[in-house]
Amino acid sequence: MSGCDPIDAAALSGFGPVRLIRPLRGGNRNSVFEAQMGRERCVAKRTRRTGPELRWISDLMAHAARCGFVVAPLRMTASGALSSDGWTLEPFLPGHAHRPDPAQLRPRLAALHDASAAMGQRPGWVGLGDLAKGRSGGDVDLRALPPSVAQRCQRAWQAVATAPRAAIHGDLGAGNLRCGPDGALQLIDWDEARLDARFLDHAGWDRVTPDQHHAHLAWEIACGWTREPDHARACLTALTRLTG
Repeated sequence: MSGCDPIDAAALSGFGPVRLIRPLRGGNRNSVFEAQMGRERCVAKRTRRTGPELRWISDLMAHAARCGFVVAPLRMTASGALSSDGWTLEPFLPGHAHRPDPAQLRPRLAALHDASAAMGQRPGWVGLGDLAKGRSGGDVDLRALPPSVAQRCQRAWQAVATAPRAAIHGDLGAGNLRCGPDGALQLIDWDEARLDARFLDHAGWDRVTPDQHHAHLAWEIACGWTREPDHARACLTALTRLTG
């Protein structure tokens, strides 16, 4: 199959007979492919996430669906797992990147945050309040950053450490807010979801305070320092310019 490792296709066999079609754009950290299972068009993604993490994400996605968002629920393998040999599978959602009207999105997002506020933290992850105290977790390891950069990020997080929290999508921007053919609002790519400050789900498309904007830039720096270094360093430049 052109452009696809046949071993990868075999790794998806836990879901049944899956055929990889072509790589898809947008997978900044993980390989993403269009796939076919029977007559269903699907998306197959490489994942480093554990079973408990994927179950937590799946629960949050179910909350989002009940709050009126269109999501692509993770498929289960024949054994009831949400991944097969390092791959997840989900239905393909036709649509396009969309910058929504804030007045329409805010109440629906508030409903999601209210519905998910009682969820515990995603296994192995931490929020900004924890990172302000020096803890690492999830995709953030402060030891990987130069000390001066880690300290700059922590100062930004300390300013918002008591902000209201809920289970958040965590990456509402960069094409993850989408509009379907029927006009329905889609949320895709829940890989950065976690229990954290609610305002982080507004930072990519809505007005936030300067302190909140700085904290969001600091998160982008810390979680992308080794995996998306160009983006992380661009955010560091912006944060340095804003905070001196």
